Amino acid sequence: MNASIIRAAAMVMATSAASAAAPSPGLYTGAWTIALTHYEYPTSQGMKRGPDVTHCVVLTDLGIYGWPHSGIVELDNQSGGMFQVINGTMQIVVGAIGSGYEPASWVFTAAAKGGKLTAKGTFEYVRGDESYGAANATFTPAKTC
Repeated sequence: MNASIIRAAAMVMATSAASAAAPSPGLYTGAWTIALTHYEYPTSQGMKRGPDVTHCVVLTDLGIYGWPHSGIVELDNQSGGMFQVINGTMQIVVGAIGSGYEPASWVFTAAAKGGKLTAKGTFEYVRGDESYGAANATFTPAKTC
């Protein structure tokens, strides 16, 4: 048998095996509503409870931020975030501006497996170097935002 045919067949088999074993980008692409409940934040008079709110997040899984499942985020039709799935946990980080114009972030987390997020997760608002508020986060798949 011709050696070049054998090499070509070996390359095809190796490529097929590598692509079957590699995670596929796009697995977490989609929209979710995130309901925040029991939101609490500090004030000069102690902890205060904020309103329950619902946000919509759209994820585009491109595998571009150092992990096979990572990509860009739109929150409530505004771009400016990123997500990563690391060891079965999705972390969504969206940039924000604090009340004193300092950098801040909205951070959502949920368990992630096979393109799905568990319903129960968390939310934390980080301003400067401190946590400024936290809430329960309930993730529900959505068709669109």
